[in-house]
Amino acid sequence: MQNINVGKYEKLLRRRGLEPADLPIREPHKKTRLYLDNEYFKKGYASKFSKCATMVYAALAMHANHRYQTCFPSIETLMKFTGIRNRNSINNAIKILEAFNIVLVEHSKGRISNSYTLLRPDVWKPINSIDIDTVIKSRKTVSKSNGQQYQKDSSNSITGDTRSHITKSYKRNQGF
Repeated sequence: MQNINVGKYEKLLRRRGLEPADLPIREPHKKTRLYLDNEYFKKGYASKFSKCATMVYAALAMHANHRYQTCFPSIETLMKFTGIRNRNSINNAIKILEAFNIVLVEHSKGRISNSYTLLRPDVWKPINSIDIDTVIKSRKTVSKSNGQQYQKDSSNSITGDTRSHITKSYKRNQGF
């Protein structure tokens, strides 16, 4: 801070009846403080990403362990802290942060929350390296199977009986 600015602040404080020593400024080292990397703003991520992505990033940073930068809030918790009411918006924001290597996501199965690790800015992908619309449209499948149908497994197939039933139903609804 330059001396000129300090003088302006001192005058402002004195007009309000405060001395500079009385100013209740934030503590420089506080474990409950939210830390966001300056690069998120300086390199244009905040302006390029949706507001939802920035709010989710801030909520993850707020929940992150101070030492290891990991957290595991549920989608409901992220919705509560960000004020976002749509689960898909939260999930899309997480996809964006994950695609740009801002957050490492360890996906869990079932009703267990995912684990999130906030990564250093030097491993983040450049802002123009990925199309955000492509990230949002991509769907990851839960199943690791290749979708192959097995010959004796009729649960994945349409039999002749089912096909004729569907055809009859369609013709009936169309007025044939």
